Amino acid sequence: MAGVAFQLAFKTSDMNSLSLPIEVRKTNSALIGRVLSTETIDLPAGQYYAVACMPGGQRLISPFSVTDPPAVTPLRVTLAPDPEDESPHEWEEMRHFLGRQNATTSVTEPDVTPPGDITRRRRTPRAGDLDRMAYALPPPRAPLLRVYRGNVVLRTHVEMAPDDVLSVRQADRDRVVQFEVRGRNEPMVAQLVQPGGRVQNLALPVSGITYIHLVAGREPQGEVRLEAYLENAVANMMLQYTGAGWSSTAEKATSVTSQRAEQLLREKMADPIAAAIGAYAILRMGSIEQLHDWTMNLRHMFDWLPDGAAISGEHLARLGRFEEAFDAFCDVPMRGLPIFADGLFYTVERMKLYSNERLKSRGRVDASRAQHVVDQLQPFAAFVRRQRPLCSYPGLDVAVPDAAAAPANVPSDGLDLAAWFPPPPPRLP
Repeated sequence: MAGVAFQLAFKTSDMNSLSLPIEVRKTNSALIGRVLSTETIDLPAGQYYAVACMPGGQRLISPFSVTDPPAVTPLRVTLAPDPEDESPHEWEEMRHFLGRQNATTSVTEPDVTPPGDITRRRRTPRAGDLDRMAYALPPPRAPLLRVYRGNVVLRTHVEMAPDDVLSVRQADRDRVVQFEVRGRNEPMVAQLVQPGGRVQNLALPVSGITYIHLVAGREPQGEVRLEAYLENAVANMMLQYTGAGWSSTAEKATSVTSQRAEQLLREKMADPIAAAIGAYAILRMGSIEQLHDWTMNLRHMFDWLPDGAAISGEHLARLGRFEEAFDAFCDVPMRGLPIFADGLFYTVERMKLYSNERLKSRGRVDASRAQHVVDQLQPFAAFVRRQRPLCSYPGLDVAVPDAAAAPANVPSDGLDLAAWFPPPPPRLP
């Protein structure tokens, strides 16, 4: 037996410091074990390969041999992206590998084949491809970016001046621009309007003590889309793995995120967004004993955060404390739209259940109040895709989800993105 350790070879220290889930397999693809890149594994002599599947669709694969006796203890295996998979820019690396814009699928984990049999597969259609066809024509004007703060569910939100919240970090003209967003202790939503085309509203995972990177990127079809990334690389990784439904991959990394989130709350050096991501990951895998009592802390310490109430409600419901869960879910629309899709659907699905007056076993809950919460949130849930981690929905009125295209002459308030995404040249008659 020999100890095998791993190291990552990305361009940035943030990516190299990740505890990345790795599968160790024999050359016939038989799974030997799952470890984190920060761990070691003992293996008998033989031929192996290590593979890490990134949320962006890339695979980091490294074949290696273990000899008996081992030549080096521990044997160190380096995992690096293929040159053709590397990020175009160092500053774009987190988006490139932890984002989902390159993923081959949104809900299933990629098949893993031995190094000798690796094939480059064509991108398979994703859930949003068909409705994109409704906006096939190029927009007549450059996209507009707006940011709102406040409660879009109760319509108490206000539009913010772009200079008050956004600053440009990096850009690659006509392909991608990255902004830094300064957070507030209240829900925030970014809106990308493509005149004559799609409108995208994106709940921002940011608080008053954190910042995020908001990325506008052009997709292969020509449409510009918004994505958001936290400064916390571990939370980003966990968010993307669990959002994609890769529970077998995410399971190895869950304890890292949940322990860190719990520690942040206990020490009151809290990153509530990272804590929420850790809680959602644990709830998805059903390991609620790892939540202890800190979901209640998340709810009460951050009384502006809709997800704190949603997480606490789901935790209490799974413990059978239905009346307390009902009270927590009632708080959600009073705070605003949850940032994360899981929080929105936990709330809607539980309150649909509690609105049924025939379910006497659910404790003393107000069925009409539960139905009111459903009525408030269902218009958003109808457009949000659960497989995508952040709540994203269409609608020119950020408080009224609507699949209609934006008018070509939409008012040009907000930040004009023409400097980065110039409109196409006019068509010849």
